[in-house]
Amino acid sequence: MNPTETDTGKHSRRRLGDDGSVTVIGAAVILGIIACCLLIVQVTVAVVAQHRAVAAADLVAVSAATVLLTAGEQQACSVAAQVASGNGSELVSCGTVDGTATNHGTPGVTGMAVKVRVGTREARAAAGPAER
Repeated sequence: MNPTETDTGKHSRRRLGDDGSVTVIGAAVILGIIACCLLIVQVTVAVVAQHRAVAAADLVAVSAATVLLTAGEQQACSVAAQVASGNGSELVSCGTVDGTATNHGTPGVTGMAVKVRVGTREARAAAGPAER
């Protein structure tokens, strides 16, 4: 066979229309799965942060109500700030409650209400009524 001759049996022409289309579809499916996984991770992180904020608020409120029994509102809020800081949260507000609403120093106080922040999440909690 002459080197300039071509053997059509060895070389066949391929149709070039849809080559690689499955690769593009596969890549799109994989990107969709990755996006769903990232969304699930974001939601999980938000839920965990909210649970941490609620737990911190509960702990801070109980600590403040315990101190309120013997030391008064100012000392209770000071302890609440320390407990919040030690728990990786920030005390946003602190006050006394009569069982229904925050009074901020009204006589006849029976408990404490606090609001704490953990990251971007906030939670409220109240502890009491405390009996003297």
